Amino acid sequence: MHKDIPPPWPTVRNDTFTHRYALFYLRREQPKLLFIGYGEPDDFAHDGKYGEYLFAANRTDRFIEEVWHTLQLIPEYRDNTALVITVDHGRGEETKETWLHHAIKRSLDGYMFSLSHFTEGIIGSEDTWIAAIGPGVAGKELIVTEEQCAFSSKVASTLIELLGLDPQALNPEMAPPLSEMLG
Repeated sequence: MHKDIPPPWPTVRNDTFTHRYALFYLRREQPKLLFIGYGEPDDFAHDGKYGEYLFAANRTDRFIEEVWHTLQLIPEYRDNTALVITVDHGRGEETKETWLHHAIKRSLDGYMFSLSHFTEGIIGSEDTWIAAIGPGVAGKELIVTEEQCAFSSKVASTLIELLGLDPQALNPEMAPPLSEMLG
C-alpha cells in the first residue's frame, strides 16, 4: 500500500504507515526505546497548508493516544514506561512567511542561506517543547525551565536518564537533563 499511496513529498512517508509500522514493531519486539518520527504536520506547515497542518496535527494526537493505550495493554510496559513527545524546532511567530520556515540566526551563514533576508533568523523557531507521561516523570502540568526552552541537548540527556543511564558517563560534555521534568 505504501507504494500505491504516495505522499505529497518525495522524502517523507505518510504518517499512517509510520504509525502502523511502529505499533507492529512495538508489539512484536518490545524494545526498551522506540523513536517514532511523525512528519506530516511539519511538512504541511512548510508548504503553507494550514488546514492540512491542523488535520495532520489532530491525527498525530490520535496516534500518540493509541501508542499510550498500546503501552498500557502490554504487561511489560504497563506502569513501567515513559512516553516522551517533542519536536525538532519551533515555528516563526510573526507572519505566515516566517511560520513556514525555521532558521536560527547563525544557520543563515551556512546551509540556510536562502533565508538570509531574515537578518535575525526566524524568531521563535529555536523554541521547542517536550511533553512526557509515565514513571520517572514529574507529575506537574507545566514546567518552566530556566531557559524557557527545552534545548535538544537537554532533551537527549533527559531521555538517557529516563532509560536509567548516566548521560555524563556516556558523554561528559552532554548538557544536563531537564531536572524539572524528572520525578
